[in-house]
Amino acid sequence: MKILQRLWTKLSLAIIFLLIIIMSMVTYFSTVRQSRVQRDEFRTNMKRIAQQIASIRFAETEGWYTYQNWIDNIIASNVGEDLVYIAIFDEKDSLTASALNRQWLDLGNTTYFTVEEQRDIVERLVSGQVAEESENDFDHIPINIRWGDEFLGTVDVGFSLIELNNRVRLRLLISLGFLALSCVFGMLAAVLISHRITRPLNKLSQAILKVARGDTPQQIAVTSRDEIGELTSAFNTMVIGLQEKTFIDQFSHKLGFTYELDRLMELIITEISSALQAEKGILVLLDQKSKNIIPIRCSHYKTGGAVNIRHHTSFKWLQESVQDNILIHSQSIFHPEWLRLRKRMVDWPRETWLIPIRNNEGIMGLFILANPNMQLQSIQETKKYISTLIGQAGLALENVLLLMELTEQERMKKELEIAREVQKRLLPVYTPQMDSLDISGICIPATEVGGDYFDFIQLSEDRLAIVVADVSGKGTSAAFYMAEIKGMITSLAHIYQKPKEVALKINEKLYDKPDRRVFATMIYGVLDLTARRFDFVRSGHIALVMKKNKPTSHVDFLIPSGIGLGLTNNDIFLETLEEKTIYLAANDILVLCTDGVTEAMDVKKMEFGENRLSDVLMRSRADTMENLQKSILAELKQFVRNAPPHDDVTLVLVKVA
Repeated sequence: MKILQRLWTKLSLAIIFLLIIIMSMVTYFSTVRQSRVQRDEFRTNMKRIAQQIASIRFAETEGWYTYQNWIDNIIASNVGEDLVYIAIFDEKDSLTASALNRQWLDLGNTTYFTVEEQRDIVERLVSGQVAEESENDFDHIPINIRWGDEFLGTVDVGFSLIELNNRVRLRLLISLGFLALSCVFGMLAAVLISHRITRPLNKLSQAILKVARGDTPQQIAVTSRDEIGELTSAFNTMVIGLQEKTFIDQFSHKLGFTYELDRLMELIITEISSALQAEKGILVLLDQKSKNIIPIRCSHYKTGGAVNIRHHTSFKWLQESVQDNILIHSQSIFHPEWLRLRKRMVDWPRETWLIPIRNNEGIMGLFILANPNMQLQSIQETKKYISTLIGQAGLALENVLLLMELTEQERMKKELEIAREVQKRLLPVYTPQMDSLDISGICIPATEVGGDYFDFIQLSEDRLAIVVADVSGKGTSAAFYMAEIKGMITSLAHIYQKPKEVALKINEKLYDKPDRRVFATMIYGVLDLTARRFDFVRSGHIALVMKKNKPTSHVDFLIPSGIGLGLTNNDIFLETLEEKTIYLAANDILVLCTDGVTEAMDVKKMEFGENRLSDVLMRSRADTMENLQKSILAELKQFVRNAPPHDDVTLVLVKVA
């Protein structure tokens, strides 16, 4: 039965069960145990009477008639109203005296009986000859009569338990009634309490089930400060993260298929303003040719359409005002050029935020938002979210602007120039400067532009993401395909900690592309300088080369399982993908390269191969990775000589001091 599986039902039953146990124990101690105590006290009183009779001292001149008078008086007095009989036996166990309370005997119509008949009744009662239905209502206590150490006989007192049992039964009935009434009210209270406790858990459970089905539920109101309230708050934080992740994925997908500037600007303004719940937004693009003016090309959120407004101003104030900030409040900028620009923004509220859009060359634009909701999460989390959105938007704008610029040139020349420019922009502008890290990277294009790519993404002070990838094909399509992969990696590297998760999300996006003939291979890993470990995945790429210096110097070619990106769905891709962890000792060297290194050919079509690469690493005494890079390239050039290059050469060298 489904209702028995509900948490509130189980909790109610548990409370009711505990309540019944507690009330039963209370009933036991208040009724049964008390009745037993009263019964014991009653027997003690009867025993005291018997002891008192047995303690009568008599002289040798006196006979047993002294007892007869005494016990007759006891039976006749009020003290003996519960007594049935008193019997005195001598040392030979012969009945010498007896008294009988007739009111406890069912004698029928008999109103008088002889002494012998009385003695016979008493002897039968002493021997336990009582009607079966009266066994629980009758009891007797025998007490020995002693004079010093001499045994003189026995006193046997029989008494009725009817009144005592009636009182016990009445008390038991009252207790059982109270127990039943308490259980009824307890059940109602248990149901209400358990329902109140489990109601927020039921809401949370239903919301989690929606998440499991792929839906993104609304946040749940936090109604308490206990563990359930903390769990609800954590769930709301997770929902916000899921909503942001979903929006980032959808936004990235839309950007990837928008190549017209007006539509792209409208898309960026609408999506980002909506994501941050702003009243309206303006996107300002800088003139990439003349760096000293800002022609504003803006589109207002919720009004639709792009508008051109020529507003000439100096470029330097923007660079100086925003510097490296991700999010700037307009009231913190007092530059005259901004105040002039602010006047052009009619009907804008004072709560205005500026978000610079950057590329490899610096600031390429400015996003202005009116009254955004900065309490989506903590301000730090909001900044990360905005940084990811703006990073994707900036890359898309950069690609579109670059495409628009190059469409004016001759087709073949334009294609090569666009591809080379895109490929160049994919590569890092500078080498990361981190303690105990010596790193160098280079990409040398072939005669025809290819799809090689490498990048460094600094995740924290001691963690660095490193990627080397190779897209199938040549020319513009391969370069732009790799640009899209760069955008994915740049955003995903800050969202997902494990390399396996990043590769999985990239494969998911690439597999949805209409052209399945285009795919990519990749090595992606995260270097943790504190732990001196490198976690990486290999998606169909050539081996990761590792030169170990201790205890003996040797070169390993690491090839964990994995297939290329965009070739299969995520289920098959995940089954074959292996995440590997290696630990680096001092002066160990990692080599990440593309097949343009190992498959470089001389005029006789002989390949350079892994063995020659290993020999170079073993022979080289270069003190820095830049010098080692030069040694490898020199050896490669010496081997190829006059043969034309058939593929890009990409080489990344890493050493931890």
